[in-house]
Amino acid sequence: MLDVGHPVWVPLKKNQFFDDAPGELSNFAQVTISRDRALKVTLVKRSNRAAPVTTGKDIGLDWGLNSMFASDLGDQLGRQFYPWLRKVDAQLTKLSAELQHRGIKPKTNARYRRFNQRIREYVRNEVGRILNRLVKRYGVKSITLETLDLRNGSLSRRMNRILTRAGRAAVEEKLKSMSETQGIEIHEVNPAHTSRECSGCGFVSKLNRKGPHFVCGFCHKRLNADTNGSRTISLRRSQGLQYPYASRQTVLQRLDPRFEARWGLKPGDAEKLRLAKERRPVTVGLTSLWSIRGLETKLH
Repeated sequence: MLDVGHPVWVPLKKNQFFDDAPGELSNFAQVTISRDRALKVTLVKRSNRAAPVTTGKDIGLDWGLNSMFASDLGDQLGRQFYPWLRKVDAQLTKLSAELQHRGIKPKTNARYRRFNQRIREYVRNEVGRILNRLVKRYGVKSITLETLDLRNGSLSRRMNRILTRAGRAAVEEKLKSMSETQGIEIHEVNPAHTSRECSGCGFVSKLNRKGPHFVCGFCHKRLNADTNGSRTISLRRSQGLQYPYASRQTVLQRLDPRFEARWGLKPGDAEKLRLAKERRPVTVGLTSLWSIRGLETKLH
């Protein structure tokens, strides 16, 4: 029983990220009760919106295939992220199969829901930890990334659904917080062809990316595929090529002329070169073919 004038003190688990976040502690808390009847108390901080940062680095980030994020500076951030998810994915798949064998819908099972909550909390904590470390290391002024596609071919469809929901929410929440409390500018670019476009010469081809490696079919630039993606993202923003609402085809139709103009090619040569690389039937004029081969030889 609660008596008036006699408060009950409830101990709360310490959270280093919350403690380090700027702002003053509010005189109220959020209290929620989960479907499993678990009580959760969340403290709240109040802070004024920070002024935009005027000095520091402009960082491009790509959601990686082998690490959580790759930066245009060559960082591979969160290398243990996917190994942990693959391990948990196997456990979750086994649990789901057991429940279905017993005729139990996974979503109605408390253990299954706790498993999902554990994954969401892990993703959220890792996103916060990695982005905090990035800002502390470089003194970041702005972050540019593409609209997130968090699917990973090494994970099950169930885990990809969980990761997509949890990861996107965690990244959006963290970036919003960094913008409001630290003054870091956040920019998004269209994700179309960022994994296929060479950050060196601008040539776009599906053959450029070979798993974790990127090898340009035009200038022969070689580097980590995720690093190339993050550099392409950063370049698009710096060159004003975000194309936020354009379709994949429209983006390609805008990238090709830039590539052709840069290398002195004729309109349409980018598409012809792409088709020739993919060994698909194409009619190429002798002048265009000669200029393409000449450039390839010179760059090689």
